[in-house]
Amino acid sequence: MNKLWLVKDRKGRIQGPYTEEEICDYIHEEHFTGSALIALYPSGKWKSISSHPVFYKAILKSLNQPPHEKEKAKEQPTLETKDEMPEEKVLEPTVIIPKDKLKRKRKKIKIRTSPYDYSDDFEEEEEEEEEFQGIKILRLPLIIIVVCALAFMLFFQEEEKKDSSSKRQVRLLNPQKREAPLSPMEAKKEFKQAAVYYKKDTISSYLKAQRQTVQMLERTKNHLLGYAQLCLIHLELWPFAHQDSKDQEARRKVQDRISQIDKGGVAAGLCSAVNAFMSGKYDKSLMIVESSLNALAQKPDESPVFLYYLKAKALTALQRGQEAQNYLRGIYGFLPNWIAPYMLEARIFYEAQNFSGAAKIYQKVLSLFPQHPSAALYLGVIEYNHFKKTKKSERRLKSVLSNLKELVDPRILVEAYTVLTQIALRQNEEGEALRYAEKAYALDPANAAIADIIFKLSGTTQMKKGKIKARQLIYKGDILVDQGQCNEAQEYYKKAYIADKKKNALAAIRMAKCFWKQGMSGEAIQWLKRAIAADPKMTEAYFLLVDYYSARYLFNEAADVLKSASQKNPNSYEIFKGYALLAFRQQNYNVAVNFAKKSLSFYTSDVEVYVLLAKSYRALKEFSEAYKYASKAVEEDVNSVPGQISFAMALGSAYGFSHGEKHFNKLIQNFPVIMEYRQALGEYYFEEQKFEEAENIFVNIIAQSPEFKPAHIYLGRVYSHFAVQTEDGNRLDAAITHFLKAALLDPSDPEPLFYMGRLYMNVEKYSAAEDQFEKIIRMNENYPLIHYYIGSANFLQGGDENLERALKAAKTETQKNPNLAGAYILLGKIHKTKAEKETHPREKRVHFELCKQEYQKAVRLRPKDVSLYISLVSCYVGSGETDSALQIIKQFVKGEGTSGYAELYQLKGKIYEMKGDYQSAGAAYERYFGLNPGAPDRRQIEDRLKSHYQFKKDP
Repeated sequence: MNKLWLVKDRKGRIQGPYTEEEICDYIHEEHFTGSALIALYPSGKWKSISSHPVFYKAILKSLNQPPHEKEKAKEQPTLETKDEMPEEKVLEPTVIIPKDKLKRKRKKIKIRTSPYDYSDDFEEEEEEEEEFQGIKILRLPLIIIVVCALAFMLFFQEEEKKDSSSKRQVRLLNPQKREAPLSPMEAKKEFKQAAVYYKKDTISSYLKAQRQTVQMLERTKNHLLGYAQLCLIHLELWPFAHQDSKDQEARRKVQDRISQIDKGGVAAGLCSAVNAFMSGKYDKSLMIVESSLNALAQKPDESPVFLYYLKAKALTALQRGQEAQNYLRGIYGFLPNWIAPYMLEARIFYEAQNFSGAAKIYQKVLSLFPQHPSAALYLGVIEYNHFKKTKKSERRLKSVLSNLKELVDPRILVEAYTVLTQIALRQNEEGEALRYAEKAYALDPANAAIADIIFKLSGTTQMKKGKIKARQLIYKGDILVDQGQCNEAQEYYKKAYIADKKKNALAAIRMAKCFWKQGMSGEAIQWLKRAIAADPKMTEAYFLLVDYYSARYLFNEAADVLKSASQKNPNSYEIFKGYALLAFRQQNYNVAVNFAKKSLSFYTSDVEVYVLLAKSYRALKEFSEAYKYASKAVEEDVNSVPGQISFAMALGSAYGFSHGEKHFNKLIQNFPVIMEYRQALGEYYFEEQKFEEAENIFVNIIAQSPEFKPAHIYLGRVYSHFAVQTEDGNRLDAAITHFLKAALLDPSDPEPLFYMGRLYMNVEKYSAAEDQFEKIIRMNENYPLIHYYIGSANFLQGGDENLERALKAAKTETQKNPNLAGAYILLGKIHKTKAEKETHPREKRVHFELCKQEYQKAVRLRPKDVSLYISLVSCYVGSGETDSALQIIKQFVKGEGTSGYAELYQLKGKIYEMKGDYQSAGAAYERYFGLNPGAPDRRQIEDRLKSHYQFKKDP
């Protein structure tokens, strides 16, 4: 009996069944080319048409066919079909019948592709490439034709291997090289074809959509909708991707490009929302979508369906499924054949245990696209677990799983294999039950019920080497993290790391993030080190390690990480961002600015870097620059909470307090549930010394969120101010109460104890202050300036013994944090005090010399701090170096244009008085009195000068 064949063309249209002779005729007539796929009817696997010897010869013959014969063949009629998803449950095979063969009789055969047919319907579609167009090679030697055809055949076989989703993980793509440009009509066609693939909602169709979109973007300049579509494709592929440095880079480049061509636009906002979602920031994703929908309301001609879908996904992730359904149902009227919204709503029903509702939607999906594996698997599980249709469920699940070549959600695979395990146990087929149970366990090794079944059937739960799939374990862990179950997720991440022979950087990073959330910083750091060892190109791991080290004030360790990272990844924006973050936390703001700008030269769309620049410039009191970069942060992402806070702060610094206050109030009005805006307004009031307003803000925050630690710390600081200013014991007790509450909320955070120690210092309880600082050292000896404050407490307490303890503590601080000025200032004060106490001239000069050295170090770190120059000059004066002291004052006043600091002119007058130049001294003192009319030493100075010459008083 002659074999029958099905043929799939480049657009995925299945035709046939045909005999070999008929297919050769159609190749001759160019209805089929070398890009077609064939499968034995009724249940064969798809393969390249060129792999069959008979068809291969026909292709060679067609390639060598004269042009006039080709034109004649093209006159034969063809049946046009639309590239749409099937609408009916039963499809007739599409058959091409040339005119000269109309008399040939053929038995009509129907192919069932409905969800109730359990034959091999779930074959993965092969990767579709551009159809071979019959290039004119008539006069090429036969050997060249053969080589070309063989290469062509091998290419498609390789593509078939590449697209076998069960054999590989997904790789995110982004446009790379520029190709020959497409015409607008061609670009539109390519874009629409990719959109058709996208709407089918399988991994293989998303891969096709991704490849076609990327190829189109490489041949089309600034195709905005193409980049937006690529972001949406990445969203669907992300759970199945490697999520390594290459995938992260692809995401970043697409986001960067769309931000450049649509800065502040809806498409760029859509991509930002996608990236926030992929990073697990569902609240932020939702906020971006809502902002984009508001912007879209001004453009009634543009469709909101993809924003509706994103909003539904974010709401679902936030456990707000009922709200999500409203947006999903708003999509169906626009795009009734788009599968993903149906699948999302069905999942909402399923998780809410509305299994009848879920089953109806899965049946709807299968009526639209009978080859959708996830819908069929879910329906099969529901049929067994909830409708007790054992045989129907078994047939469906076995049919899908035995032919499954798609990557699907591991959760449904586990459920499907578990159902088959239970069915096999009921049928006393223990061997088959064990086989299915092991498949489920490979996907969910933390599932105690499945492990128990395996143990009962085999006596062990040890899997054969290599059976557990690491990526699917990570995916399961990510789902648990989304649900706030970090402990449970870590079991999956650890198993994924081990299953991948300790080479899975992604699993190690996920472990680290969970440990950090749990306050276990040491373990988090160790897992980041493992991530770097697994993938030295994963710059995210280096940046997180720098972040974690510097947050624990281990600045030297963070610097070592960056040095190693820059050698392996010399042009990574994240490494320069890491240098900027480290410098910022070391309060070395000029260095932070330089590295942040270097980071932006490699990646211009990082909002965090713009915020870092704005904060650094604000700390440097360069308010116009702070405003400039804060503005760029909100231009890049108007929904960035840190960006908006930084903008409001910079706005107030650059244009006046009321402007910043107004912007904060507007943010709070528009986003009342975002607590960070209220907190930031309270901090803004505190910075501007509006303590009553700050108190009201933080009291209201605590009333709404009693466990909000930052509010307790700031309210404690507000009450500390009142206690010091008014000597109010009740306010003192209130401040201590809030600091203790914050400490109880997070015992690993030394900040509340630090501010409590500061409070005790300010009310002159120096021993109590030192006790608090000593507790911090026991918690984290690297806490910035903690040794400085221990030294300060001893210095203020007075006495020779305490002075020596202060000296020792200050020296320790300079060793731990050499880039912080505080300890050098304290050392300068200590040496000046020692010099003033000293009676021996030589020892006095030694201490004044040391005083000068310490203040010079402080000035280098704070070159615009006038008080440091005043202290430095006083050390020069004390040592008798009046000319040097006078020169410093002149240079500073000339360079900075500073004329409003009375102390500088007081010192200047004193120096001239020491030099015997009473006229110059009088002029300097006159300026001093003008700047400080109530100077307490005015009468003494005037009396001294009167004894030398008639001093004219300032009127």
